[in-house]
Amino acid sequence: MGKSIDWPIGQALPRFGAPVKKLDSVSTIKEPGDVKVMMATLQGLVNREQPQLLVYEKVWEKENWARELGLEAEIPADCFEILKKYKDYVKGLIIYDEAVRDTINIGTTMAGFEDSIVISERLAEILTKEPYNFKVVSDLRGKFKDKFEAYDYALENIWPNCTHRLIIGVDASENGHLAYIRDVAVAGCIMVFWLDPREEKEAEYIKKFFKDTKPVETYYAGWWPEEGAGIKIGSEHGIPTVPADYFENYTVYSGMEQKFDIPTVPKKPKLENKFYVAFMVSDGDNIQYCEHAMKTDDVLWPNEERGQYPISWTASPALIDAAPQMLNYYYKTATDNDLIISGPSGVGYTDPQRWPGNENLAKYCKLTNEYFRKSGFNFIAAWNFIRDDQDFVYEENCPALVGMSIQERFEGQKMFKIMKDEMPLLTAKPRYDGDEPRVLRILTEDIESWDGKAPMFYCPQAVSWEMGVPGINRVYKALKEKFGDKVEFVRADHLAMLFREAYGCPYNAALRAKVTASATDQDEDGIHYCPCNVVNGSFSRKNGWKSSVEGDKWICVDLEDTYKISRYVLMNAECAYYDKSLNTRDFKIQVSADGKEWKDADRVTGNTDSYIDKKIEPIEGRYVRVYITDGGADGAARIQEFEVHGVKV
Repeated sequence: MGKSIDWPIGQALPRFGAPVKKLDSVSTIKEPGDVKVMMATLQGLVNREQPQLLVYEKVWEKENWARELGLEAEIPADCFEILKKYKDYVKGLIIYDEAVRDTINIGTTMAGFEDSIVISERLAEILTKEPYNFKVVSDLRGKFKDKFEAYDYALENIWPNCTHRLIIGVDASENGHLAYIRDVAVAGCIMVFWLDPREEKEAEYIKKFFKDTKPVETYYAGWWPEEGAGIKIGSEHGIPTVPADYFENYTVYSGMEQKFDIPTVPKKPKLENKFYVAFMVSDGDNIQYCEHAMKTDDVLWPNEERGQYPISWTASPALIDAAPQMLNYYYKTATDNDLIISGPSGVGYTDPQRWPGNENLAKYCKLTNEYFRKSGFNFIAAWNFIRDDQDFVYEENCPALVGMSIQERFEGQKMFKIMKDEMPLLTAKPRYDGDEPRVLRILTEDIESWDGKAPMFYCPQAVSWEMGVPGINRVYKALKEKFGDKVEFVRADHLAMLFREAYGCPYNAALRAKVTASATDQDEDGIHYCPCNVVNGSFSRKNGWKSSVEGDKWICVDLEDTYKISRYVLMNAECAYYDKSLNTRDFKIQVSADGKEWKDADRVTGNTDSYIDKKIEPIEGRYVRVYITDGGADGAARIQEFEVHGVKV
């Protein structure tokens, strides 16, 4: 495994080192399949020490992530010129067998161990001669009669030496995934296979690999021959899938900074007796969709109508590892009506109801919570269902969530339920539907049948490949024209908060509330330290409060009504990429009815954590303040975000 790989326990996917200042780039779009495989495996060898080579196989001109992310890249060069430049990284050749194309996967797995590139018989004739003079280290031609013999060999001779924390699934057929994410497999010495769980014998081979894995500690990246069967077998073993079948240049983009410009959150609409609709858009669980179609398809993110109405866009929290600045691009270019939510069902696509025990699902939820805290995610579009006995698992282990949606109907066709404690679980209806007339018809019928006795909360899911921004906007406009103020369109986070308020469940009442402070530092380095920053939904560095005056300091939120407060969340300096030593050390959470007489609701001393999420004994009040007696190593108080969760009295 390369020296530059960063993969501590508790991190889902590997990350590579920071890219060099100026990268080489090469396009394989018009190259034959064997050249695609050759260049992908070369990229893995080159980039595992320090990323310096971009290989483009599926790229639209307007995509250009290298430029978008501030990377310098040379004009695409000829593949064989690039091979000559980096020939010192290559110790030999692995020749695959055209008659048993799964040997491409076996060869890819071997390549990382043997510092070799994977090639065809045709290319061997070229690369064993001048100016290359590579030697053949492994010749897989005629070695196996079929794929099963090939994978038997891998199970016995290669798999034991591979990391068991990741398996890559890519198709080695002529029209398959010949380049995508093979660079990761080579760089990380990761097992690659393509096995179909619908076929009994192939499913048995999958299980042979999976028996050496542990739930949540192993991920599967790439794709499956069939979605449902693949997600099922992965879920049954506690192995989430990161769809990445056409993701390219992972070894470059993963090494960029894990720093995010979290967008601020608009004020929650006032709760009224309305039919609330929060449209979700698929297919962001697939990181290749986030890399390609989401950015380039004219009906998706680049559409000029985006931002007219609220849309909640699914994306993968796995981007935090795979391409953090790709996720940040969407944050930086979002409007107030764009919300990034998590695809199914957290960090990696999985079906929670099929998991091997709730204790393992709890580990997955805890990991998801850590990723959410890093990146600002707070809503999940889950597939397919969460059983009654699993309600507490997400609530207790992923407190960053404000709500979730699922695909399957509850008993009696109910549209929602309140989970064990306080979190809404809403049914997506229509679910994963791209037929605009049908979506409009279903929504129209349900609004017409609504009895109007209590607010209704609705989160339809549009298929990004079929509907997109113009289609969603047309549905919105048609509903508004027909129903007027009876219907209101909101973001998924606002939908969940409105639901909580309507059903007497605690929610963050501090969002966009009035804030005062004991003192505030002057602006510096482009940072505006207004106290209002701590309740705007963003914990980015530019959205924090700081006070350097001597002595005790405080910041106070006016909730404007009396609430029964049961929880608070405090995000400290480290959340905004300051040093850990600057986190708030000693403080009290105090509550008041009038802003004059205060009662202590909680006291914390010696804190070092970047964020504190804590339930407290319920206490009533209108004003809530953080009273700081030790702000951190330099004496200054820094708070990036403050949430106060409660129920209006």
